[in-house]
Amino acid sequence: MMSALHTLLPLPLRSVLARLALGVLAVAVCTATGCGRKARDGGTPEAKAESRREQRERAVAARRGERGSARPKRSPEQLQALQAQLAAASSAAAARTAGRAFLRNLTPEQQALLDTAPTRFREAADDTARMALLDELEDVPHARVLAVAELALASADPEIRRRALEVVGGYEVAAVLPLARRGLADAEVEVRVAAVNALAAVTDAGVTALLKDAIKDPDSAVREAAFGILDAKPADVRLDLYQAGILSAYEDVSEAVISAITFAPSQDALYVLFDGLNSPSEDIRRSVNAALYFLISEQFDTRPEAVRWWEANRNRFDADLLEKP
Repeated sequence: MMSALHTLLPLPLRSVLARLALGVLAVAVCTATGCGRKARDGGTPEAKAESRREQRERAVAARRGERGSARPKRSPEQLQALQAQLAAASSAAAARTAGRAFLRNLTPEQQALLDTAPTRFREAADDTARMALLDELEDVPHARVLAVAELALASADPEIRRRALEVVGGYEVAAVLPLARRGLADAEVEVRVAAVNALAAVTDAGVTALLKDAIKDPDSAVREAAFGILDAKPADVRLDLYQAGILSAYEDVSEAVISAITFAPSQDALYVLFDGLNSPSEDIRRSVNAALYFLISEQFDTRPEAVRWWEANRNRFDADLLEKP
């Protein structure tokens, strides 16, 4: 059954949905745990959002029963099992977003490569030679590679620009930020996606502003890429993106925020869901309530109503929104 479901859903949803049993979940979507970022052929952002909503509603119905109206509480065992599944699911993604340490002890060949790389790039006979040089540099993570990547971003060939950003992927230093900023302004979608992925391991606080720009991109692939690396970021960065995205003009962004919070809830993030009740989209408000129902077994018509209920009942829940015994 899960195998069939896996083939029907867009790629951004598959890596988590394939691991979850529908009878356990109230919400079954994911764009925030390192899922594959390629869009399904022919899949529009609207279709992806609708798929998320339909799956969420089926899962909620499964928990309630076909016609039941009771609101069963989540058991600690259910939540622990879900967390274990998500941890296993994200292990592969962790490898993609792990930082790459700069080499400290260079071989003579590596030293020579770094010494000559800028000149070789400028004087290369064609883009094939430039691409080959970038391939060489990918295996020698070092601060000096950044200067060659900067040269490559000025290339007229979008493949060269994209490859330059891929080469510095995994670099943790703030010097990646100006390169990613240039990439995010590129006319080519593939380059913009590579720019987002280049930010995966960057630890500087400046990454937040660039990710906020990325979730405003007109192309859904770029927006999805931002959520694809978000799980590797500190909690404060994630919360900033959730707040920036919950009322996005793009429903796929709002849906991604809702899904991310559902699978990694916190009391602060719950207020972001409350903000989602102010969305002009009935679909988004419905998705927010599906998530709230899963997390705290309640649904609300307005944000003030939700906040009042939460402030009166928050002492019933722990930091992970598990109801206390």
